[in-house]
Amino acid sequence: MTGMVPDFVGVDIAKEHLDVAFGEAVPVRRIANDPDGLDDLVGCLNTVTSPHVVCEATGGYGRALVHRLNAKAIPVTVANPRQVRDFARASGQLAKTDRI
Repeated sequence: MTGMVPDFVGVDIAKEHLDVAFGEAVPVRRIANDPDGLDDLVGCLNTVTSPHVVCEATGGYGRALVHRLNAKAIPVTVANPRQVRDFARASGQLAKTDRI
């Protein structure tokens, strides 16, 4: 894996669904936040050369996602929502919306 640059995949977690962003050129994909949806997501991630999933801590709604990714040895980062907002503010993004 030396020299590989990871393909970051953003996941916005909600109770019922996950919004998955593979990059600006690919539309955001919505999948169910259930075992079948997680299987679908892992299948999609297996097509990416070096995936690294990034999501916000959500009070438990993302726990199954993190466990599934760890079981499949797919790197995942769970970010503190306050730090994400502070970074957005420092970057000039003053709106807090899921689209951003």
